[in-house]
Amino acid sequence: MRLLLSIMVCGVVIRADARADGDGGAFASRMVNGGGGLEIFTVEAGNPDGPDILFIHGWAQSSDSWAAQMRGPLAARYHMVAMDLRGHGRSGAPDEPALYQNGALMARDVDAVIEAYDLDAPVLVGWSYGGVVIGDYLHRYGDGEISGVVTVGALVGLGTEKMNAVARGSGPSLFSALARLPFDRRLRGVLSRFWATPGYVRDAYLGRKADHSVTYAHLSKPLLVIQGAKDGIVSPDFAAHFASVQPKAEVVMFEESGHFPFAEEPARFDAVLADFMQRVD
Repeated sequence: MRLLLSIMVCGVVIRADARADGDGGAFASRMVNGGGGLEIFTVEAGNPDGPDILFIHGWAQSSDSWAAQMRGPLAARYHMVAMDLRGHGRSGAPDEPALYQNGALMARDVDAVIEAYDLDAPVLVGWSYGGVVIGDYLHRYGDGEISGVVTVGALVGLGTEKMNAVARGSGPSLFSALARLPFDRRLRGVLSRFWATPGYVRDAYLGRKADHSVTYAHLSKPLLVIQGAKDGIVSPDFAAHFASVQPKAEVVMFEESGHFPFAEEPARFDAVLADFMQRVD
């Protein structure tokens, strides 16, 4: 499991203050004081009067990963915010490992972003390690202030014997997934974001032990589980695990995607997310 996660490349956050991306889109940004006062970088796009979505990226990535969603068709209808996890992107990155292994601090980071933007019953969208971070939030704040949860190739936990048993990724599938990263234009930026994340941050995240199976079992709001059938980084077995602990979960398999459905099949991803948003609104 440690090897599987230590090489995986996941996440997103739109870079800089107000940054223009390659397609000409501009995103407003601000710093938010998260858990323990740490600065959390955030970006905002879309319809300010629309239903709220909060995107949470994965390990060793940043908010840039959600650029296709934040500058695409969803922007006409939804108010979207993406955050850089602590230690990632432009968020603060202190060198104490414990600050990246404390679920209460992670939960407060998410809560602080919700407060700062005055998000009204947002849908939380968590990719990869973002599933653990959403679990941190739900464990400490419950689901009373949100409308629903969407996980994307996400983990329930990591580092425990139970979680290691769920993550049955194979060596060949992992290396196949990694080998195509530099050559797939849809995944540009993934490796650069990985290397931009300090090594001590990457190691600290992977050193954590967490299992939010019970947390997700108690979720009373709708749960959509999106999973790439060809995911060689986070085992598709995690999608089945989400469904086993939360029987009301809806599982949507992206047969042509690996670990990055939002980048590999963006039009379908946006349509599935928009359909979920309409049903929970």
